[in-house]
Amino acid sequence: MDVVRYLVDVVRVNIHKVDPYGRSPKDIAAFFGYKETLRILENAKEEKRKTSKPARSDSSKSDSSSENSENAANDEELPK
Repeated sequence: MDVVRYLVDVVRVNIHKVDPYGRSPKDIAAFFGYKETLRILENAKEEKRKTSKPARSDSSKSDSSSENSENAANDEELPK
C-alpha cells in the first residue's frame, strides 16, 4: 500500500484517468477486491475536493474573454 500512497500523495498521479477500456484505477481496485487501495483512492478524491483551488475572480475572466474574441477575429481572416 505504500506504493499506492506514494503515487497518490507524492507523485499526484491522475486517479481519474481511464485505460483504453474505460476503467479507472478505482474500478480496477474494486474488481480485484483491493479494499485498501480502493479506500486510498476514495480518500484522495475527497481530499482533492477539500483542497481544490477557489474559482477565478471576474477580472481574470474578462482577460480571457478578450483573448477569445481576438482568436475569433483571427479565425475569420483565414482563407477557406
